[in-house]
Amino acid sequence: MSFSKRSLGQSLKYRWGVVGVIFAVAGLIWFANSTGIMRNTKDVQENLNVKIVCPRCEGEPGRKENCALCRGTGYLWVDKTKYLPGEIESVE
Repeated sequence: MSFSKRSLGQSLKYRWGVVGVIFAVAGLIWFANSTGIMRNTKDVQENLNVKIVCPRCEGEPGRKENCALCRGTGYLWVDKTKYLPGEIESVE
């Protein structure tokens, strides 16, 4: 029972290919678990942005069309952690 060099080489390539794929999948699973990608968390993050009336045009229809700050919407989105609670009047 003699094996030829070629068939032995092909089977080794196949085996090391399978081993490489197994290592790659195991590494991907480890990385996803360690970074938290695969964790099923039901924690809802609080939205830190608040919609406020534009301080330049104050949401007035005649002025807001030409307002460069809010681009004609009449309101802005701001990060509420950068302002004091008394300074923000949110718009719904």
